[in-house]
Amino acid sequence: MTIGLDARFAQGKITGVGKYIQALALGLAARHFKVVLFYSQKPQLLIKEKGIKTVILPGNKYLWEQIYLPRALKREKVDLYHAAGNFGVPLFSNIPAVLTIHDLIPLLQKDYFNHAKIPVFSQKLYYWRTKTSIMKAQKIITDAYWTKKTIVDFFKTPPQKISVIYLDSSYPEEIDEKAYLQFDLERKKYLINNGGLDRRKNLPNLISAFALAERKMPWLKLVITGENPQLLPLLKKEVEEKKLTQKVIFTGFLEEKALWGLLKNAFCLCYPTLAEGFGLPLIEAFRTNTPVITSNLPVLKEVGDKACFFVNPHQPQAIAQAIINLQNETLRQKLIISGQKQAQKFSWEKTIEETIKIYKKVIKNTT
Repeated sequence: MTIGLDARFAQGKITGVGKYIQALALGLAARHFKVVLFYSQKPQLLIKEKGIKTVILPGNKYLWEQIYLPRALKREKVDLYHAAGNFGVPLFSNIPAVLTIHDLIPLLQKDYFNHAKIPVFSQKLYYWRTKTSIMKAQKIITDAYWTKKTIVDFFKTPPQKISVIYLDSSYPEEIDEKAYLQFDLERKKYLINNGGLDRRKNLPNLISAFALAERKMPWLKLVITGENPQLLPLLKKEVEEKKLTQKVIFTGFLEEKALWGLLKNAFCLCYPTLAEGFGLPLIEAFRTNTPVITSNLPVLKEVGDKACFFVNPHQPQAIAQAIINLQNETLRQKLIISGQKQAQKFSWEKTIEETIKIYKKVIKNTT
């Protein structure tokens, strides 16, 4: 069987959805499927393995999805196409399709498109791309039951069309145990937020909470990873205004071995995000025995269960108090042990096997 994957979310630096695409491609190839990865430009990191083919289709994203891709699917003799990044199922193609919707954040978050050139048009176009992909796909996969509920409620999609398949974030083969030294940090004396620089990550409230906690924990620093040229200057200005320039470190994008090394040696993961489709940073923290403070969002409660200290993300004082409370060693150990147990629920092996079952069911029902 030849599987075509929309790999556009894996053509830049590999994060989030890119990790999902990478894991799927490698997992399918390891199980002797032929995999064709469709990009819109040359990827920064090629996903290489026997059985994986790279196809680059340059062009406008709308023409890419509706014109170039259908032709390429036919040319490459793809048996099933998997749009792995929320939309991208071509309307005029008779190739069976599976769609993964990781979240509906752009449609649910009121100010998401405020920074677009034409906000209303961008929002309506995103809605159209998602809705038509939902209509055209034979089956939809999503990462969490909470996300399934939002899809059913928002688009009135039949629940039986949607399957929930959890993601994972595997411990890398190699990590940089001393990564903290390059940022002038000490083990267990810094918070980390490794969800990336995005407005929905609630970083201004995190910085405010850190400012409050640091008064009682003067040895503490804050590490924020990720890149965002538009948001970073605003965050740095806020840090300067709070006189925390020497205490808050923006690392930029980090390679996996450095990222995991920083996470493993952190005092805790502090992740007071405002919106999530799943929450991979929680699982990464569980795997490194790092305690987790995170938002009391339904989807994060589903992923984190009893292994997290949940807080109201809109209340910096509550976030700060949670940080202060984590100095209690009994509480820390309780969260670490719960995190180890919770991590066992997630596995790329399970993700791939359950996805293959979906593929086979779709092929069977369309032949």
